[in-house]
Amino acid sequence: KKHRDFIDYKTIPHGLHSTPYPNLTRAIITINGRSILDIAREAEMTILPNCTEAGQYHYMLTPELYESLTDAELSGEEQEAPVLCCVCDDVRCKSFHVTIQKREDTVIWKNIGNSDGYQTLLSFSFELKNYEDFMKKLQKETEYIETTKEETLPPHI
Repeated sequence: KKHRDFIDYKTIPHGLHSTPYPNLTRAIITINGRSILDIAREAEMTILPNCTEAGQYHYMLTPELYESLTDAELSGEEQEAPVLCCVCDDVRCKSFHVTIQKREDTVIWKNIGNSDGYQTLLSFSFELKNYEDFMKKLQKETEYIETTKEETLPPHI
């Protein structure tokens, strides 16, 4: 049987100053038990050993990550999916991204690199069920965050 990677995630508080989403979280993707940030940092430091910016990313907000992965999956490998964002929280500024390839029983993350054009040699292969479970969990968290949105922001203290 071919080796398959295992994808999951956990959440941490969003860390923003203010948001109308009281239950907003950031998603920490884990692959084989390692955080995507550690994986990205190690890969970038290998290809950019003297770059002080290597691996300088934030975990994405859960709804943004879900949208990013869903859009890329629906694009049929045409669109890259940011999985980490710039430390300023804007994926348009800088991101670490993957291309998603769906096969019969496998989902492959390939062409993994950053928005500056650097490609790593990384690729990950997930069993379809594991990947679908991961996406369902992300979807459920995203729906919860969006349905508990407050109409007005609490006053600044």
